[in-house]
Amino acid sequence: MKRTYLLLYFCSLTFLFLLSLAQKSPGYMDAEYYYMGAMRLFRGEGFTEDILWNFLDVPNSLPRPSHTYWMPLTSIIAYLGMVIVGREGFESAQWIFILIAAWVPVVTAKLSYSMIGDKRMACFAGVMALFPFMYFPYLTTTDNFGISMLLGGIFLLAFPDPIHDKPERRDDIGFFAIGLIAGLMQLSRNEGIIWLVLAFVGIWSVCRRMSLAHRLIPLLLAGSGYLVVMFPWFLRNLYVLGSPLPAVTMRALWLLDYNELFIYPSEQLTFQRTMSAGLGYLAGLRLASGWQNLQTLLVIQGQIVLTPLMALGWWHKRQNLRLRIGFGGWILAFALMTLVFPVQGSRGGYFHASAAFQPLLWSVAPYGLLVFIQWGVKQRGWEQRQAKMFFSLALVLTLLLLTAFAVVHRVFGGQISDPLWERNHRVYSQVEQILLERGVQPNEAVMVNDAPGYYIFSNRRAISIPYGDEHIVTEVLKRWQVKFLILEFDQIPGMSLYSAPSDTHELHYLFSSDGARIYLFCPEGNCDE
Repeated sequence: MKRTYLLLYFCSLTFLFLLSLAQKSPGYMDAEYYYMGAMRLFRGEGFTEDILWNFLDVPNSLPRPSHTYWMPLTSIIAYLGMVIVGREGFESAQWIFILIAAWVPVVTAKLSYSMIGDKRMACFAGVMALFPFMYFPYLTTTDNFGISMLLGGIFLLAFPDPIHDKPERRDDIGFFAIGLIAGLMQLSRNEGIIWLVLAFVGIWSVCRRMSLAHRLIPLLLAGSGYLVVMFPWFLRNLYVLGSPLPAVTMRALWLLDYNELFIYPSEQLTFQRTMSAGLGYLAGLRLASGWQNLQTLLVIQGQIVLTPLMALGWWHKRQNLRLRIGFGGWILAFALMTLVFPVQGSRGGYFHASAAFQPLLWSVAPYGLLVFIQWGVKQRGWEQRQAKMFFSLALVLTLLLLTAFAVVHRVFGGQISDPLWERNHRVYSQVEQILLERGVQPNEAVMVNDAPGYYIFSNRRAISIPYGDEHIVTEVLKRWQVKFLILEFDQIPGMSLYSAPSDTHELHYLFSSDGARIYLFCPEGNCDE
């Protein structure tokens, strides 16, 4: 299998490298935020940020502590990429994510072989991971998709299988490593805490034949591994925020709409306010989220054609410990992003969280194909070898076409010469150039839809547009002494400042640039350009 693993790695590395040639910037807010964190680490500014991208916790001043909503591992890895290269820049951060993501097909093949025991089918699982459909465009940017996939696969491989492996001695190093990986999962994403739960449940199952006292030692080892990773971050939060977990974690529970992530002031996000919406509304919100997440499961995770094969493979291998642990985590992630965080889950949270389970799903799909072919041989008289060859090639070709579609749709947007992926880079860089030409000082802040994106392309302090009417927007502009408002669509309810640019009492229209409208804030109607 070593040659197979090596071939899979270099094929994956080649595909990812070719994709990266079309990506000259992070591409969207999440990746831009992680990249911004790496920039500031590289500059010696620590875990701080000079932006305000949501209003769940409003600091007294900027710069402020960073990574209070998103976790820091992705920024740390991007920073390490810059340190190794020796210079700041997106390509300096990007290359390390390409190397990480290239291991995903290898881990998938190894996981498949450990459960199925068929080298050809394990290789086929790795080939499927080469073409991950909608996940593919995100593997080469500064986001945690590749990290999650790789850690998710390694986490499951770290478990011995009592049905097949039958370990004769306790693997203390392995148990510690399982906790360590669980900690890295949480340092990557907030819902990573479910991996600590999976670690404890899985270890308890592995050690079920031991006495109660002897079971506690592996659990303590796993907990120690988890704390090696997470304790320094908890300590940092306690020092700069006053608690191990940021306050935004609780406030994010009470959102009734995704736009309320930008609500101001955020103190209005309370349990009482959420319950006042009514049980019918709350139930409908979760039903809508569940339906959206189910579509993500079937279309993106199952890549349309693999869903039934994954289900067949899981059912026929359901006694495998690794599969049971992974499936349990998958259910937990779905429930968490549907019932607890329905707003965030339906807007990309489940898409992110489910990435960690992709190697497991790919690893069992080949066995599902074998079961399907065996049915065809018995019921339809298929010739097994020909059927296996035909369906394997058909599946690979379909996954290749789907992945190519995802790249064209998400990266290029139908325009090879002007990629959609680079829109933020293009628009914000042009706006910044015009502001500088008009004599706007670099220390003057702007209010914009994507604050992390504007910051990384300009190094200018940026604040997101709050969710609310003109009064709320001008209140935030005034509080943070921001002079310029940049609109990319009609974002202020009840006003058409984008579609029909015009002056208001406190907002003076300045100019348009590549689809953006720039306004000067005039407190009390007194403009001073």
